[in-house]
Amino acid sequence: MKQAAPPHAVSGKRGLHGRARTEAYTFDIKPLEAELHLCRKVFLEKLNLAVPRSELSIGKKVDLSGTEFRTRAGQFLDDRTFDLPAVTMLAALAIEGGPDDRSRRTDFDFVDSSGRLSFSGTVRQLMLLVTPERLHATLFKPWQRADERWSLRFDPVEDRRYALLDRDPTASDNKSRSEWMANLLAYRALSLYPCATTRAGATTAGWNTNPDDPWFTWPLWQPPLRMDVVRSLFGQPTLIRDMAPAWLRQMGVVAVFRSSRIANGDYVNFTPSQGIL
Repeated sequence: MKQAAPPHAVSGKRGLHGRARTEAYTFDIKPLEAELHLCRKVFLEKLNLAVPRSELSIGKKVDLSGTEFRTRAGQFLDDRTFDLPAVTMLAALAIEGGPDDRSRRTDFDFVDSSGRLSFSGTVRQLMLLVTPERLHATLFKPWQRADERWSLRFDPVEDRRYALLDRDPTASDNKSRSEWMANLLAYRALSLYPCATTRAGATTAGWNTNPDDPWFTWPLWQPPLRMDVVRSLFGQPTLIRDMAPAWLRQMGVVAVFRSSRIANGDYVNFTPSQGIL
């Protein structure tokens, strides 16, 4: 839904100033803003009844105002589905209120939300495609990457720039391929990478804070750890330094990998990872 025109737009488009501008905003714009707010509230309430998980009721894409984010967070506190609280996934998808009071999306949102595809919309479609056979094949067999269209674009092989292919990536017989259940499992794992506000601004766990050179860092460890310990490990600020410190091995970390986020027109991808420890 498009936002109503701000007050300065009234004077800019109509040439109004002073009292005439104030009256035009009060009688022409404010009623439309109120109607828009009510329509969006009803839309989000209806959407909440039509999604497989509550956190997906935030809309087709991750785009909430600060007020909407706080309202959703309160609603999700007691909402648990398969022992994964909806509020935990909400924290993985966004953080409330930036400079313009819009929620900031997770750095893992690689799907172009301006077109027909969107991050949360893709997740909803993937949930409809779950079968025991597909899940078993993804977990225990070599990936075939035979699935089309629905992807969160985390797999570096989906980087389909002209320079990396031997033929036109837009050709009808050269479609991008993915592994549906791997994408869905990755989505669930985002609960371990919440968004937060830091001194450098809003960011996502595991990511550096340089918008001109974004990269994601993650560790491998042994022996197995409890989920709360893993979440704490992923939040270690030392992981996003230029070089991961060797003392991480004392915490059970056996390797650390890093991948950059690159843009290709409307698409975003990860580069192949590199070991930094």
